[in-house]
Amino acid sequence: MTNVRRRGRPGAAPAAAGQQAGERYSRQMNIPFIGREGQEKISRGTAAIVGVGGLGSVAAELLCRAGVGSLLLIDHDAIEESNLARQSLYTEDDVGKKKAVTAAKRLQDVNSKTKITTSTRKLTTKKDVKILDGYDVVLDCTDNLDVRLLLNAYCVREQRPFVHCAVVQSRVRVLVVDSRMRTACLACLLAGRQEEAPPARMGIIVTTVHVGASLQANAALQLLLGETPSRNLVSFDAWTGVYHSFTIERMTLGSVVGTTLR
Repeated sequence: MTNVRRRGRPGAAPAAAGQQAGERYSRQMNIPFIGREGQEKISRGTAAIVGVGGLGSVAAELLCRAGVGSLLLIDHDAIEESNLARQSLYTEDDVGKKKAVTAAKRLQDVNSKTKITTSTRKLTTKKDVKILDGYDVVLDCTDNLDVRLLLNAYCVREQRPFVHCAVVQSRVRVLVVDSRMRTACLACLLAGRQEEAPPARMGIIVTTVHVGASLQANAALQLLLGETPSRNLVSFDAWTGVYHSFTIERMTLGSVVGTTLR
């Protein structure tokens, strides 16, 4: 695990809402439900982003520009040419480099006040996800079902807010999981379903990625501000403009955690 910028403990970053923040974040602070107090909450907030590909690179940039105090970027993959159409933090010169490390360097140029930590470890076990301890919110930006369910079970058990997003073709799916509020979780949503085809095989439109990441980052900011995002599953088709909101039936805690965390 690498810190691009080291200062203080992992869960605490210097306040970004001081004198300089007055101008930098003035548009956000002018919003009545954010204001200076809200911006200070954001600057004290911490977020872990698992997967720094299409969704993760966009969500990380949005949260960094919004002034989130500390970000953890987790991705074991290297940048490929096929990533460049969707993954906005990377350029042709970055092909072959590690995503997490490259993204961190680019984001540090965007906002030097945000503390950025990286990990290129692949998350496969209960021990691996302990790296998420201490972060206020976890963003699921992966396209691997096993990793998604591992993150989901960890966050349910630890009562840590978890923002799931999946995109394929022109469709976006977002679900905020917050076991403190007894919400449904990803295991509840996928119960009895077959594993989904990966976006690489199904295809994806670049605009869909940005829509999904924006909804995901927005939910993360709501959580950092102490707000309560929608508990429903949100589904949006960026091509047709059709939006749906569904209520998901909640499973018992034991059936969520016991079958996933080993």
